[in-house]
Amino acid sequence: MGVLMDDLTPAMKQYMTIKNKHKECIVFFRMGDFYETFYEDAKITSKALDIALTKRGIKNSDRAIPLAGIPYHALDSYLSKMIKQGFKIAIVEQMEDPKLAKGVVKRDVVRIITPGTVIEHNLLGDSNNFIASLLPGKDNFGISFVDISTGEFFTTEADNADEAINEMMKYSPSEILLPISLENDKKIISILKENGFYLTYVSDVDFYFENAKNALLKQFNILSIDGLGLKDKELSLSTAGALLLYLIDTQKNSLKHLTSLKYYTNKDFLVMDTTTIKNLELIKNLRENSDKSTLLYVLDRTLTPMGARLLKKFLLKPLLDISKINERLLSVEEFIAKPFIMEEIKDLLKNISDIERLISRVNLGNSNPRDLITLQGSLELVPEIKKLLGEMESSLLIRLKEMEVLKDVTKLIDDS
Repeated sequence: MGVLMDDLTPAMKQYMTIKNKHKECIVFFRMGDFYETFYEDAKITSKALDIALTKRGIKNSDRAIPLAGIPYHALDSYLSKMIKQGFKIAIVEQMEDPKLAKGVVKRDVVRIITPGTVIEHNLLGDSNNFIASLLPGKDNFGISFVDISTGEFFTTEADNADEAINEMMKYSPSEILLPISLENDKKIISILKENGFYLTYVSDVDFYFENAKNALLKQFNILSIDGLGLKDKELSLSTAGALLLYLIDTQKNSLKHLTSLKYYTNKDFLVMDTTTIKNLELIKNLRENSDKSTLLYVLDRTLTPMGARLLKKFLLKPLLDISKINERLLSVEEFIAKPFIMEEIKDLLKNISDIERLISRVNLGNSNPRDLITLQGSLELVPEIKKLLGEMESSLLIRLKEMEVLKDVTKLIDDS
């Protein structure tokens, strides 16, 4: 930047020290009621946000530092614009009361925001915001997904590159984590870039089996990976661990709301490639790439954000197991047969907020009093919903047992 540290004020020296540690980020540096950006960051921010670019003088010099700032209370709206343009933002906060500080106010990075680590509801809507990690092996691929805004964490292994890309397209992650050694793999990288994925490269060390395993054992407070169901799934474990290490580093937090890691296999679901999903217009239409006139648009009468996300997963991963399909159908039939109970449950659900994201924000330290009040109000309704569902459960269980008996009798007849 052509500026000597000795020419800078204590606050600017502090800024430079932080910026040098986070060169890949735009640093939002809290100074009083504003987040300030400086030097090249200021020029980029000014253009990206269409805000004024000013200058700040340097002591003992005629030169000036480019400066662009935003009000602290408007952070979310400006973050949205920056993230949508693909920037990574390092949020630097004042770690002590300026009135009580002796000398320069202590500041530190409290969070790094990337496209895959956004948790603000006003930036996400009701949809999931997945960040993924990918690692090729000799013959297959390890893939993991996390949505830190909801706490979902799952992993799988793909038999080939095409299957791996299909999984990525299915979940549409906002960011994909890759080992830096993969940067030279033109085939995989070009396919990912052609599909518009935002790629982030980290050290291969994070993907090393032992490092990844230790991160997962610590996160879930367990002694063996056997408890994760990942025995002989080294690629899955490596991608899941690398993803966890990246999230801990960027969120500056232990991520206590990530309480489990689920392994899934496509053998449990009808496999649909991206072309099929696109042509059937399950989620997006072909004309304008929106959800209008899609199957999701027609079926989605959900009353909570959690339900909306779940329905989308059901459409993208249809069941193959006839027993599970019948369980789902019988559950629907049970609701239709008891319309009064169904209406009571619907009335309660209308007052349920996005519990998953509220809990995540509390655990990540990004909640406010309004979030806590909203969470309390939603949780207070859960016992009532549970009680109503319990009234349906007994008759539903009887019918499921009848189906199992019928299936066994049918099998005996077929065998004879």
